[in-house]
Amino acid sequence: MVLMERMGKKDLKEEKKRNYSQWCGQDYVTKEGEGVSLIGPKVLWVLHFWLEKVYKSRRTRAGRGKMRNRRRVHRLGPCVIFARDQGLTKAFRNIPGITLLNVNSLNLLKLAPGGHVGRFCIWTESAFRKLDAIYGTWKKASERKLHYNLPMPKMAVPDLTKLVTSAEISGQVRPAKRDNTRRRTTKKNPLKNAKAMKELNPYSEVQKRAAKMQQIKAAERRQAYLDKKRGIKTEEKKKPAKPVKAAAKGAAKGAKKPAAKGKGGKGK
Repeated sequence: MVLMERMGKKDLKEEKKRNYSQWCGQDYVTKEGEGVSLIGPKVLWVLHFWLEKVYKSRRTRAGRGKMRNRRRVHRLGPCVIFARDQGLTKAFRNIPGITLLNVNSLNLLKLAPGGHVGRFCIWTESAFRKLDAIYGTWKKASERKLHYNLPMPKMAVPDLTKLVTSAEISGQVRPAKRDNTRRRTTKKNPLKNAKAMKELNPYSEVQKRAAKMQQIKAAERRQAYLDKKRGIKTEEKKKPAKPVKAAAKGAAKGAKKPAAKGKGGKGK
């Protein structure tokens, strides 16, 4: 019932930019050459621009459906709702994009394809008159459905923003209190967060610095004690040892070259 209510909303029509004024009031549309003909005692109008959109939107499907006998896709057109099928299904069977529904078995997936409310529907007179008998009214119970009540709107004006900002309501409501509002923050651990520790103990930075210096001095005293016990002098430790390769190379430069021997093995 909500879907059928949204079909007649003026704002929804304006959103979808449908020009209804050109075709409202027409009793029938016939185009025998193109195969567009509405057959039946109660004939309604058809919007030509909807059919043009359907024809223009025909394209090849993206995906593996092309190999599964679903090669082409197109957008949906009007939905025709009828009560008695007197040749109506045969009249529309070759027109792409048009869906035919019986008013006794309305399908939600057809009335709102893809979850989008506001599909253009063409109602026959007999189908439209049959709605009160199927779903009932607010004064009369349904004849077809047992213990079924038509949904009653909870609000006469559903525009909540307009109600809240109206002068009648805003004049009676107290102003919002924004001074006492406190922002909720997570509690920080002072043992891991230096800023939080400083707020609790401003002397914490001096204590940390003193503890670090004390630790460095203790490490130096321990190292000096170990060096003394091992017999390592502090001055010798500071001087880097001379590389072995460099010393050998310097000794080779200072030495004299031996005399060259002749072919016979004797020196000249």
